[in-house]
Amino acid sequence: MSLAEHQFLGRSSSLDNANFSRSSSSLGFINALVRRDAGQGSCPHWQSKALGLGGENGFTPASCVPRTCRRKISFPILGRFCRRSSLLLAAGPVTAVNDAAHPDLDASGEAGPAASSQPLVRAELTLQPVAPSRESITVARKLESSRLVSEALAAERSGHWQVAVARYEQALVLCPSEGKVWMLLARGWERQRHFDQARNTLRRGIQSNPGNPFLIQALADLEKLLRNWERARKLFAQTLEVEPKFLSAYNSWAMMEDELGNVQRAYELLVRGLRLDPSSTRLLRSLAVLEDKYGRSKFARNLLDKALENEHENVHLLHAVGVLEFKQGNPAKARASFLKAISADPSFMQAYLSLAQMEEYLGNISAARQAYIKGLAEARARPQPSNIQLDGVGGPVALWQAYARLEEKCKNLRSARRVYAEAVARFPSDVRLHCEYAKLELRLGNLKTARNLLSRAIEVDDGYPYAYQYLGLVEQADMRIDAARNIYSRGIERCSAANSESRYPIDTASLYHSWALMEWKCGDVTSARNLFERGLKVDRSAGWLWASYARFEADLGNDDLAQHYYARAVNASPKDPAIWNSWAAFERRRCNQERADTYAKRALELRRFDQTRGMDPIRPLARRRFKA
Repeated sequence: MSLAEHQFLGRSSSLDNANFSRSSSSLGFINALVRRDAGQGSCPHWQSKALGLGGENGFTPASCVPRTCRRKISFPILGRFCRRSSLLLAAGPVTAVNDAAHPDLDASGEAGPAASSQPLVRAELTLQPVAPSRESITVARKLESSRLVSEALAAERSGHWQVAVARYEQALVLCPSEGKVWMLLARGWERQRHFDQARNTLRRGIQSNPGNPFLIQALADLEKLLRNWERARKLFAQTLEVEPKFLSAYNSWAMMEDELGNVQRAYELLVRGLRLDPSSTRLLRSLAVLEDKYGRSKFARNLLDKALENEHENVHLLHAVGVLEFKQGNPAKARASFLKAISADPSFMQAYLSLAQMEEYLGNISAARQAYIKGLAEARARPQPSNIQLDGVGGPVALWQAYARLEEKCKNLRSARRVYAEAVARFPSDVRLHCEYAKLELRLGNLKTARNLLSRAIEVDDGYPYAYQYLGLVEQADMRIDAARNIYSRGIERCSAANSESRYPIDTASLYHSWALMEWKCGDVTSARNLFERGLKVDRSAGWLWASYARFEADLGNDDLAQHYYARAVNASPKDPAIWNSWAAFERRRCNQERADTYAKRALELRRFDQTRGMDPIRPLARRRFKA
């Protein structure tokens, strides 16, 4: 073998052994490279063959190139050919063949004296199709899936949830084993309030990934959000069967049991989790909240201090300490904790909200306003995570809403409207925000604006009872009783079809209540009583609804029945001062002064319990219902 053959075969070894996928674009690049170095302009045969018109996969093998052109392809060019294309092509055998002497090349393939008589070694490069390997297909699929997920996340940030959902679906066709993408797709459906699609998505994900605890818990959390307690409970148990050390499942399950009043069960779950990881800040924080909720504040503070030893700048822990200090009557320490949390993470909206609400409760309106303004400035400077907030999850909507209500209470109605307008523009898919803004416009007598806002909310979620309730009130204010009755009826029909009674029990009960009050005022006592009963079937724990029903019966002279309903009301909501006040007024009208004084005193004691004092450190941004 000649020196030139050794040199060429060494340079082309990567082509001899490689197994890479072929693409038409890369082959076109190779044709162009060969065409350039072969001197396309000097040979008319390139016009018909060198462009790959007759070769396989759009490439013309060297054997198809006219001899007069082949002899001009130099070895250094083919060496570059190998280095440039080894990542894209799978090459067949390379054969070195002696050719006639070429005056421009020496034996090594380098340009030599014009009079050189060394024989030219010609290489024929034969490209043959090779099936791509399984590994290369997997890599390509993952890369394309990653690109689609990036596009979906960008669409989410712009509020284009339908586009995001479509991209996630495409990504899952390529990589169905990506559990995170299943969760993102379910979140996309959830943010659009398509809960059935979210549930089906997670079930499909679990079928594709039966051992993924993240997906099972995500489905459990969805059922928990929809108040399907038994389903959620079974799914939490299934999560821990798959992965007994999955601490987030212990935490979420415990919070659900606490919400249902199963305090002992919640405590047991948190302790079980802490036995697996005694340093878990999440579990320590949840246990501290549970202890404080039931009067063991000192033990709660010890748990928070222990958690802070591991993460002394954890903003969630600092916020929980601030809430605890405020509830214990230490506003200065609470303020210091909130400010420390803000310093550790300026984007932590909960700290701004809690600080502002505390200052508002203390009567420091200027300080409260400053806290709100700083928090909103920080939120504006950062990309919003979503356009929808579900029960305190997904964005700092409550910060805008709380600030607007502060301005409203201070009679700065123009400022309140401006804050609401900015919030609605920023969160156009948040139905609760639209309703709160519409309530303000209704108070101001701007019925057309209120009607437009509520109609927009129904377009976003036609199963949201709160929007129908206030749209009915708008029609009542406009003296259109039949239109209001039709809206109430349509709202209850749509909410029933959308399973809103389980998703929004309080709001659905409020819808029945508003309709009952309208019929009461119109003198239709039978319809009013029927609507009260239907509302109480939706939510038997609605103390305010029992109290309203009691006032209705008292107005009709049914005092014994009214007294019974007041008793049911305080049993359902023993810490609601409005119910105690209403009962006191009822007893005073019946000349039961002693009972009236007792109930009025209890109401006065409970007024000290402000909504800020009752804030939940676990979900401080949870949306609050305010009565009109």
